[in-house]
Amino acid sequence: TTPPPDPPIDKVAGLDITYEATATGVQVTMATNVPAHLYLYYTKKKPWKHLRTIYRRGVYWKHAVRYCFVDWKEVEQEELGDTIFHTFIVEPWPVCETRWFTIRAKVDEDWTASAGPIYKYHKGAVPQTTKFYTDPSPEITCMDAYASRGIMWHFWPDIHDGDGTNSLSNVVSSGVGLGTPRADDKYTSLLRSMWIFDTSAI
Repeated sequence: TTPPPDPPIDKVAGLDITYEATATGVQVTMATNVPAHLYLYYTKKKPWKHLRTIYRRGVYWKHAVRYCFVDWKEVEQEELGDTIFHTFIVEPWPVCETRWFTIRAKVDEDWTASAGPIYKYHKGAVPQTTKFYTDPSPEITCMDAYASRGIMWHFWPDIHDGDGTNSLSNVVSSGVGLGTPRADDKYTSLLRSMWIFDTSAI
């Protein structure tokens, strides 16, 4: 079979679009079928929709839908010249705000008849990362530690709830250990281990 012909160079279509929320705005990235220079037009107000009569291909259309942008702003793509991939930095764009936008294109410095659909994007909150411990050498300042109650032949409540009899803050150990002799319901020790570190820098 014969492959379809290439699209006319002056007809621009968006193939893919992605969004990335930043601390101060949104980065919009788009790919098109032919090299072009794009302009993004956005608004915070929902576009108006109305019906009007148009004449197209010898036929009058009485109820053709038309959309109108209100109070829009323009953002030019970051890349120079005509490109396949297009990046727009839309700032400022507050958290929890919805915006509508569309695209217009130039090819070789001339406006094309192509017009993009109306896109809609709601910016959510940017994920926050909190560092609780910023020590550059945790392998040096962090260590294991344990506290134990070692006492011979005691019942479980005494081993579990009694005061500790031994502890150490520089060991290679983790977890919980339980010592028991060969006697029913009797125990000799309960060892609790944990990670500890210097908190003076927090």
